Amino acid sequence: MISDRLKSKIENPWSISDYHSFYLINLIVNNYTTNLPPYKKLSNSEQYNAQIDGLFQIASLKDSQLLSLAIENSRFSNSDNNINKEIVITKLFEAGEFYNLALKNSENFKNNFYKYSDLIFFLFPKYYEDLINKVSKKYDVPKNIIYATILTYSKFNSGYISPSHEVGLLKIPLNLYNIKILTDPEKNLEIGMKKMSEIYKKNNSNNLKTLLEYSIDSENFSTLIFNYDGDLDLDKVQNLDLRKNIQQLMYNYTFYNSLYK
Repeated sequence: MISDRLKSKIENPWSISDYHSFYLINLIVNNYTTNLPPYKKLSNSEQYNAQIDGLFQIASLKDSQLLSLAIENSRFSNSDNNINKEIVITKLFEAGEFYNLALKNSENFKNNFYKYSDLIFFLFPKYYEDLINKVSKKYDVPKNIIYATILTYSKFNSGYISPSHEVGLLKIPLNLYNIKILTDPEKNLEIGMKKMSEIYKKNNSNNLKTLLEYSIDSENFSTLIFNYDGDLDLDKVQNLDLRKNIQQLMYNYTFYNSLYK
């Protein structure tokens, strides 16, 4: 069913109407990722490879505007092989450490990247891995909770500002700190992890509750009714926007767990 939706280029193949609980989402996602085929990459010409090498040299300059312009004006950008081209563009942005742009490019071609076992990782990346490993170990919180939170909201954009004035990778309220502090990835992660660690301990190391309580406001979290086994029935979440938010968090977390075992 999901494969058919991806082929049909439906915007959200993981429809909210079909999967009602965290347990079921885990089953669906794990089954899906287990059965993905690898992508058979086509070989490139020498001229094509030379252009790519030149673009990677530009990426090393860490200038996002220059890199975007170079990609746009290169012959490589007009190549016929869409998937090969988009893989390279994502990797170019990664090389320049423009992680939000890398993810944005991957998401623009998610219907292709979702289909292959070695490309789906681009949609669930582990950017800022060294920093996240460090704070995960320091605060004893599973890394995939951190990654899922970042992917859902800031999308690895260290300069992210939400409509409700939450800033940076882990969406820290702007009224608590100077914006220069909050847009620094290392400092933002440190601040956010202090709060996430407290929530994790309060919930007796329950990953799902920690993920949700950190991400949604306390008033909404208090309305959630968890089952005896710790699962959450999405049909019982009356607010549709909240339900979609929770489902997206669940999917992102489950994909990280499935892909990085």
